[in-house]
Amino acid sequence: MPLWIPITIAAAFLQNVRSMLQKQLTGEMSALGATYVRFAYGLPVALLYLLGLTALTDAPRPEANLLFLVYAVIGGTAQIYGTVLLVALFAYRNFAVGTTYSKTETIQTALFGIIVLGDHLSLGAFAAILISLAGVLVISIAQAKLTLTAFWRSLGERPTLMGIGSGACYGVAAVCYRAASLSLNQPNFILSAAYTLAVILAIQTAMMTV
Repeated sequence: MPLWIPITIAAAFLQNVRSMLQKQLTGEMSALGATYVRFAYGLPVALLYLLGLTALTDAPRPEANLLFLVYAVIGGTAQIYGTVLLVALFAYRNFAVGTTYSKTETIQTALFGIIVLGDHLSLGAFAAILISLAGVLVISIAQAKLTLTAFWRSLGERPTLMGIGSGACYGVAAVCYRAASLSLNQPNFILSAAYTLAVILAIQTAMMTV
């Protein structure tokens, strides 16, 4: 089994746990506050992870370059906005509609990857993305107990636009993070990813602290 499969499954699971905890935080603080907690508390963990990998591997330490920093800042900013929009959705009575539309992140990420990185998706890969997106939307609609009529009528509502916007921001962030990591030309992709994560979290924490 390729390594990316268990990594993707674990990431999806942890992402759901994160969203659940962020929803609980909205009852105690603002959307900006809940977003700040995510980055500020994640930074020490990312730094420890990076230090541990650096100590255990013989690969050369990644060095940031201008292109890396540009992608890191753009991606980090996009993720902040995406998180604020997603957390703000929880304050709406019909937040389930907005969070359902935020699931369009997958297809938006693929499109941004084609535009920014020149990714080439095969017909089969694109079909798989559409099937996956359709599955997520169907499950989300069922869990939210929405009718298809109510779902389509909600297209012009504010929560819907916020959900689509959140998905777009996350899509931009994902593509920029990948581009930043690739710009390091690091042979050890795990170390490269850890370095990218730590730097971006530091940037995000600094931006939101100021």
